[in-house]
Amino acid sequence: MRSLTPTEHEVQCAFIQLCRLHESRYPALALAYGIPNAGAGGSRGQAGKMKAEGARPGIPDWCLPVASGQHIGLYIEFKRDKQGKAATHQKSIHSRLRLAGHQVEVCWDAEQAWELVRRYLGIVQSSTPPLAGST
Repeated sequence: MRSLTPTEHEVQCAFIQLCRLHESRYPALALAYGIPNAGAGGSRGQAGKMKAEGARPGIPDWCLPVASGQHIGLYIEFKRDKQGKAATHQKSIHSRLRLAGHQVEVCWDAEQAWELVRRYLGIVQSSTPPLAGST
């Protein structure tokens, strides 16, 4: 039986839908991008190709390369549920990104990630309609 907890992929897809929904109002979102992680379920051949192309373990799942406040960019690591924690190698990369001036956060659902982006960009009010399947 399938768990009612959304997968990390489902959470990230719902978050991307929110970003795209608001991109016309907040053009900075057009610069955001997802970072593929071959290690999580990728085939051996695909993972090897991605590593050869520069993929690194521990890099967060999503990036907004826009300066805001004291930070030069925002990274988000998505986890499946509140029990999901960053692995040791992820924490090391997150620390290095923070030292370089980025804000790095772990999020467990699309709405939490959207609220983080909203605060990061200084968006005062959010009029986010609920998405089908996002809880």
